[in-house]
Amino acid sequence: MVDLKNIYKIISVCLLNRGDHQFYTLLKNFDILLKQYPFDDDENDKLCGSWGSTPVKKSVNFLSDYECLNCSSNAIGSFLQIRAQFLNTFVGMCDVKVYGELVEKRDFQIISLSHSENFDKTFSLTKLRDEKYETIFSMERENDVFFRLDFMENIRVYGVIITCRRGMTQ
Repeated sequence: MVDLKNIYKIISVCLLNRGDHQFYTLLKNFDILLKQYPFDDDENDKLCGSWGSTPVKKSVNFLSDYECLNCSSNAIGSFLQIRAQFLNTFVGMCDVKVYGELVEKRDFQIISLSHSENFDKTFSLTKLRDEKYETIFSMERENDVFFRLDFMENIRVYGVIITCRRGMTQ
């Protein structure tokens, strides 16, 4: 799930599939949903678009191989979720670009890296691994934050809390 930080009318969502021969077929059978809050019940989701059983084209040129889905006019929300249509299936991709228009500022934030006293801006972690997931985090510049979790099995994540030991800067 992507926190858009404010309320947007989503115009289109563009996906970049993997370029490898083994896993590019995982980008199929998914819905793109919008939520007002991260824990909204499924009946409050607004459908932006769906993709069927044919995989999105495999990437060859990472700059131009995005597949874009145009959203319906009621696709308004603060959180975007790309969800598999069937249980026990996976959706894999390289990148997502979301295009939309600001509807209004949101009156809450889930996490703000720039205002958190517990998060040191010089914190830089490259990889953590255990048997169930891999985490990659990078913060090169204040506005260039990358955080990724790769789960080895299908699970539902309700939140992520990032902490840093007191006095730790890297």
